[in-house]
Amino acid sequence: GGGATIKTTLPYIRNDIPIVVVFRALGIIPDKDILEHICYDRNDTAMFEMLKPCLEDSFPIQEQEVALDFIGRRGTATGLSREKRLKYAEEILQKEMLPHISMSEGQQGKKAYFFGYMIHRLLLAALDRRDLDDRDHFGKKRLDLAGPLLAGLFRM
Repeated sequence: GGGATIKTTLPYIRNDIPIVVVFRALGIIPDKDILEHICYDRNDTAMFEMLKPCLEDSFPIQEQEVALDFIGRRGTATGLSREKRLKYAEEILQKEMLPHISMSEGQQGKKAYFFGYMIHRLLLAALDRRDLDDRDHFGKKRLDLAGPLLAGLFRM
């Protein structure tokens, strides 16, 4: 529905974090750049309208450090200095968020694009332009084939 801020859960972070804060923590600062990561069609007013509350909600957070601190303050480790909080948030974004994309430093761009793509698909479903993903679909199951299964037997 309209007017809601989209938030995401991050590992080891107690509260949900607004998506714009996550983008800024990943180094995507200007609103325009964030929108380009999510909305691929400049004329898609419906999608932009759904993202407006997200940008308005996160307006006070305009810098990467502020965004990292925002995330770090909500971490499970309490009583850290600002410097340690920033490092903590940075490590969570680098190592825990979307670890299948990259866990090495300087790969925030790839994560930001994939994160944007996930939100893009979420909004397509919210706008009824795409069906919800079927979690039980056989094509989305991970199957162990003969090799790994035999390897498991011989490992015992």
